[in-house]
Amino acid sequence: MSNIKIFVAHDEEKTITVDNPIYQNVITQNVENSKFIQMNTGDNISDKYKKYQELTIQYWAWKNIDADYYGLCTQNKYLSFSTNNIRNNQKTNFEFPAPYFDEHPTIDPPIKFEYLNNANIQKLNLFEQAMKDTIESYDMIITSHLNWDITIMQQFDVPSVLDNKLKVALELIDEFSPEFSKVAHEYFNGYVYYPGQLYVMSKDLFNDYCKWNFKILDELEKRIDFSHYSVEGLKVLYYISERLLGVYYTYLKNQNKYKLKEVDWCEIEHVETQDPILPAFIDNKEAILFCFDNNFIIPAAATIMSLINTSTDENQYDIICFNKNLAQTNKDLLSRLTKEKNNISLRFYDIGFIMSNYPSPHLRENIPWSIDVYSKFLIFEILASYNKVLYLDTDLILMDDISYLLNLDLTGYYLAACPDLGIISNSSKMPWMYNYLTKKINLTNEFIYTNAGVSLFNIQEIINDQINFGDNLLQTLFDTAKQLHLAQEQDIINELFHKKTYYLDLNWNIYSFLGTSKNTISKKLYKEWLPEYLYKQCIAAIQNPKIIHYVADGKPWNYPDYALANYWWDAIRGTEIYELAINLQIKNTATKYTQKIIQDFLNIQ
Repeated sequence: MSNIKIFVAHDEEKTITVDNPIYQNVITQNVENSKFIQMNTGDNISDKYKKYQELTIQYWAWKNIDADYYGLCTQNKYLSFSTNNIRNNQKTNFEFPAPYFDEHPTIDPPIKFEYLNNANIQKLNLFEQAMKDTIESYDMIITSHLNWDITIMQQFDVPSVLDNKLKVALELIDEFSPEFSKVAHEYFNGYVYYPGQLYVMSKDLFNDYCKWNFKILDELEKRIDFSHYSVEGLKVLYYISERLLGVYYTYLKNQNKYKLKEVDWCEIEHVETQDPILPAFIDNKEAILFCFDNNFIIPAAATIMSLINTSTDENQYDIICFNKNLAQTNKDLLSRLTKEKNNISLRFYDIGFIMSNYPSPHLRENIPWSIDVYSKFLIFEILASYNKVLYLDTDLILMDDISYLLNLDLTGYYLAACPDLGIISNSSKMPWMYNYLTKKINLTNEFIYTNAGVSLFNIQEIINDQINFGDNLLQTLFDTAKQLHLAQEQDIINELFHKKTYYLDLNWNIYSFLGTSKNTISKKLYKEWLPEYLYKQCIAAIQNPKIIHYVADGKPWNYPDYALANYWWDAIRGTEIYELAINLQIKNTATKYTQKIIQDFLNIQ
């Protein structure tokens, strides 16, 4: 059996890997006690990484590792060993005159995935035996070629490298390896290009290629004055080597004596991995969870600010923010809110990768669930080290210290939440809603349905109950979600947890529209259709709200004059969040005004 080693270049340790012994994960930085292989041992050029990039790994493998086949890829670029056409990216051509050394790459791969999850690993067929069967059948495997509308030589006519060093490389080929001259001239002045510097070669070819490749690069390095090169310009040796690989492959191809194969390659958009989330405080295993994206940063900041405003020094608040690709500027914004509070921890956890491993449930056909909906399911996997987790929507304001909720004794209960007055009243009014609650999601009666916007989960009680949820709670949740639900995850939480739910006082989740005498529709609906005891609780809760929930469309950041919106604005007044919210108001007003002008103009026409 052949000894095959494909070296994977990792810029950081917190990056995804493929569970396959063929892949040898190598760290490009000097890191003590790294879990990856380090290339600064033996004969190496690790100190030249700025110029040679992943070629430092190629050199190290050439000088220090014995194998039958050698390959190279990176943490976000892999060769595809799929036997099927899995191309999913139409844009694969170079766009001229956009400079190749621009900080935004202009080369797109034929295959693009957001994450290297199990499903995509299977699509790429990155399994040991399948890869061995393919690799052992060929002398060299390289990326499928591109046909461009400019020559390879023209790719280097860019200001960032001061002058075209590919011409110098061609002169060196003529000087040191004339047997490659004809092929090199044709390839550099042609339109066929093999991108990515991804390959697998037999031992003999790899040694031959490295000897030739590094001879040219070494001489080229001596003839270039790098004194005034930019960070990107310093990589010119790496980019030239990428073209040398194409020359070498074409040279072998012209000899007609080697078994060669071109395969598609894949680029992974997000390769970062997350550290496990453990309690931030030694004596506190209760967490507060928010989930939002970049579009909801101002409301989320306001909710967190209200938590800070109502916090007490004797309590600890372990805040975790589930997100997907949250911008660093937004993380910094939220972190500044708590920086003076030693008893408040605020951390971020990107749930994108975990989400990608589960099929997206749908609210309606072709409408996938949003990230905040997913988050409640992932609590039980990501936050399994906690005793309780308080999930809070980010369209609410805290009026009281939530330590009361965090300290509740939920022994024997899965969940603590408030009854959902809107759903309950409608189920009393509309027979189809009653049937949905009692037959579709199997509630014992319609009056126990809860709102998920404020949910205190008893994590250990839930994950230890294998009788009701099996060995894989997360899978149970997603299996239940395969059927369409009116209120998405809220229905599923009610379906699975209603038999052990602790009902909170309504003032812990009071709807904002109840706080004004102008809104008579909902109050009339509640008075006519709610059980008397719930209606009385509702009226009492309005007088002493502990959490104001801005449900439906009346969001205070959009409508400052709506019911109880003043509490939202008071929470952020005097902070940088206030200025951002004002700016959002101005933008919204300007947009609406512009739209009106355009519509009036169209009506005239």
